[in-house]
Amino acid sequence: MSLEPVESRPSPGLIAGVAAVVVGAAVIGFFVGRWSVGRPQEPARGVTSPAASEEPAEEQAPSPGTIVVADERVAAAIRELDAFPPDRLTDEACGEIDAMLDEACGDAGIGERCGELRAAAVALAQHPPVASGELFDQENVIANTFHLFRVLGRDRLEQFGELLDRRGLELEPVGAALYRWVASREACGEGAERNVTLERLDDYAVWSLSSLGGQAYLRRRSPAVEGLATFYALVTVDRAIREGREPYGLDPRRFLPRCEALIRGAEPAYRDAYVEVLTRFRHRWGGL
Repeated sequence: MSLEPVESRPSPGLIAGVAAVVVGAAVIGFFVGRWSVGRPQEPARGVTSPAASEEPAEEQAPSPGTIVVADERVAAAIRELDAFPPDRLTDEACGEIDAMLDEACGDAGIGERCGELRAAAVALAQHPPVASGELFDQENVIANTFHLFRVLGRDRLEQFGELLDRRGLELEPVGAALYRWVASREACGEGAERNVTLERLDDYAVWSLSSLGGQAYLRRRSPAVEGLATFYALVTVDRAIREGREPYGLDPRRFLPRCEALIRGAEPAYRDAYVEVLTRFRHRWGGL
């Protein structure tokens, strides 16, 4: 089986990987949580780095203690994800969803990349992973394991990670805005954006939660990445259940304890909002 990246719409690539992954709930978590992987360690208190004494230090992402994202709209958007999208989205609501994503990207310093992000989301939607029956064919296992590489390419994935390392916690609000954007494409999208369907999100959610390929990605990430990735996957599965479907027969209850433990331990900026949604899932699904 060839592992060459599939052809996709050309772009500078820095953010294209971010958007593409967002189509899969799993990799939204990768997007908003990647800051802790490979990030330079701060020197011990009271110890001055020789390099720091010779030249100004590079700008670092804010620490969790200083990143007070006072925009309560982000927390509210996360708390409402288990009721999103509604049955009907007006033109005004669609405009607000687009504006929220543009604003989140702008606040994170990546506003000029928002168009590339959207285009990459469409590209990944057009090349879904194997969500069910992975073990029936070893080629499916290989394809799922290298799925993001094949769709996005090595360079875009590496550049994607470098950006996340630099921006850090500033990108967490983008995750919520991106999820709302991709989950609303059937109602709000135009042209190729309509390929980003709710069913396609189901594919990526199940891939991330239960396939060998999806888990191979997540288990190599930090606890923050895995926790937030699982959170967005569970949001996607919950929406499918509310619509009367059980994607590929997946029982989401068994993923709740680990997801909550990871999020509590990682302490993302919007931890309380994530935990609130997970608590509602526990009651809604019958708990464990």
